[in-house]
Amino acid sequence: MAKNLGGRPSKYKPEFCIRAVDLMRQGYTKTSVAAELDISKDTLYEWVKEYPEFSDAIARGEIFAQAHLEKLGLMGMNDPKFNARVWEFWMKNRCRDDWNNTQDHNVKVTLTDADVIERANQRVKELQQKKGEGK
Repeated sequence: MAKNLGGRPSKYKPEFCIRAVDLMRQGYTKTSVAAELDISKDTLYEWVKEYPEFSDAIARGEIFAQAHLEKLGLMGMNDPKFNARVWEFWMKNRCRDDWNNTQDHNVKVTLTDADVIERANQRVKELQQKKGEGK
């Protein structure tokens, strides 16, 4: 357990781990968990850094929250009133690692300025030769 090095005593209690996981099983965000625990988001993130068991609880809770939201989507597909666009928007913004439509592409260019100039000069010569042949 982390030591309080002065100031106000921490409000942290080990039972908050269970409470956080229970809330996140219902789809709660970290912000909502902080509100339910009556702490700020900054405090929640400090506890994640300071208390390994709380960090683990939040990490597991995020998995449970995503699973809960995915189940809601699966159940909603059979309901004509289900708003798939809202659900999709929520998933893409809430669960970016698994619900992202974009792909990252990394390209490494190893040409120097001198290489580019040389290739440009070669191309100019080729075009001049073609122009001369076309007369």
